Amino acid sequence: MIKIPVFNIKVLVLPIATVAAISGAELLFNGGRPLGRPLNGESTGNAGKTAMLSEVSLGKKPAGFIDHSLVVSPDGNHIAFVVKQGSTKSIVVDGHVGKGYPDIPEQALTERGRDPQIRFSPDSKRVAYVAQDRSGYFVVVDGLQGNPFESIAVGAPVFSPDSKRVAYIARREGKEVVVVDGVAGPSFDYVEAVPIRFSPDSKHLAYPAKGVNSSIAVMDGKEIDRAQLIGFIRFSNDGRHHAYVALNGETRRVVVDGVPGREYTQVGNEILFSSDSKHVMYRATGAGGNFIVLDGVEGKYRGIIRENEYDFGPDGKPLYIVEREPEEMYCIIGQDVLGPYQRVSGMPRFSADASRVAFAVTRMDRKQAVVTDGAAGPPFDLVDTLGFGPKGNRLLYTALRGAKHFTVLDGVQTEYDAVAMSAFSPDGEHLALLVKIDGEWVILVDGNKRKAPCDQLSQLVLARGGKHLALVCQRGGRQVPIVDGAGGKAYDHVGEIVFSASGSSAYIAIREGKSFVVVDSLEICEFDASQAPLIVDGASSLHFIAVKNGEFFREQIRFEK
Repeated sequence: MIKIPVFNIKVLVLPIATVAAISGAELLFNGGRPLGRPLNGESTGNAGKTAMLSEVSLGKKPAGFIDHSLVVSPDGNHIAFVVKQGSTKSIVVDGHVGKGYPDIPEQALTERGRDPQIRFSPDSKRVAYVAQDRSGYFVVVDGLQGNPFESIAVGAPVFSPDSKRVAYIARREGKEVVVVDGVAGPSFDYVEAVPIRFSPDSKHLAYPAKGVNSSIAVMDGKEIDRAQLIGFIRFSNDGRHHAYVALNGETRRVVVDGVPGREYTQVGNEILFSSDSKHVMYRATGAGGNFIVLDGVEGKYRGIIRENEYDFGPDGKPLYIVEREPEEMYCIIGQDVLGPYQRVSGMPRFSADASRVAFAVTRMDRKQAVVTDGAAGPPFDLVDTLGFGPKGNRLLYTALRGAKHFTVLDGVQTEYDAVAMSAFSPDGEHLALLVKIDGEWVILVDGNKRKAPCDQLSQLVLARGGKHLALVCQRGGRQVPIVDGAGGKAYDHVGEIVFSASGSSAYIAIREGKSFVVVDSLEICEFDASQAPLIVDGASSLHFIAVKNGEFFREQIRFEK
């Protein structure tokens, strides 16, 4: 396990106005969860509040620091990067410099960026990377050097979901091997599925590899099957089942837990397990076109079934869209057949509590409608947006009929001149709308009307319980956050505004190259740049990684009244 050195721990108790003057730091957090857990303070005012700022040094930014090598742990508490000192390179983790090597390879810059050289485990407690010396390439895990190989791909180490195991692909004597927990498996011409992955329960690792005259399926270091070609091996959510496609000649079979299914001329790219791991489904092609195979049994509805138009519902029932004839489509949900429709616009959507299902269609008369729980709603010229609330089962969609716009909330239709934006509260119980009524833009919160401060918004956010509202106006090329009717400062960019459970608002904003952490409309901290959201880790605190005067810090702000 990595050891996290603790340097100077500084604690300052300051009035909010003083904290707002702190400057010269660079926010570097680039992974983890977004701001979402509560901060203290019911009022958006700041009278009587103090902020306790504490910081833990993670070491100075050394000479030879390689900027693009910096990575942050998933929990946002640790950093690691590569430093070049003379003829050697080392990994630095929270200020602790590791062993020097002639090289720690990096991937060349591509259009999609660079894959990280350093890998943190999912629990943020372990670190792995590839290094090189005269003996060859090897993986270093928690400071311990593995066996050398001819080559190992940059960023090759893969941790298991429980963070206890490590695997990677290496090459020796012209062959590729998969190394799991330091033990090399059998040699192959090459491993056909990259990157390799552990099962969700971390107990298994399976992959297809190319042998002399065939493709070989390997599970936990042992051969389990051979075919002309074997596809990616998938696991069920509980890790107890696996499936893959085996190609021989012109036919394909799906093999589930070692048992081959029927032969087909084509099989879809996706083999899907239900969320409870009890069922497996895939698309196949035979007489009459495409059809779904569920637990080895062919479905009776045939036609055109496109990729990404079949899946399991949250209840484990299959759902898919089939085009029987041109412009004659049906939606199959379990045993229910809905249609015909001229078109089905996307897969059915389920409510958060899985009690309701809805999807948009173009009817045979070319009018559009939303089908909810099997029943079609009123006809429109266009169904524009469709979605359930984040919790519960409230359904909102927007649509157009002629020159008028409509919202339909849980089946209740309301007419407006225009509908621009909508936002549910996190509990799904309340709704905010930006709409135009009688030529004037207004904001409606659960039907209560107020004049909109501008007609161009980039954000509309409603707090839990519907008690607080935030929005961002576009004014003169700048963005102005407004919380509960009180306007903030103008910025070049305002990041996502999130409310805590107690009603405090927080966001990251950029102005003239500087980034600010803003809580309850006050600039709490100032930095040189921002690369990711804040992390909230308590009822009244948040933390982030910063650089100040050439030194890395883990900063924590705690608010007290």
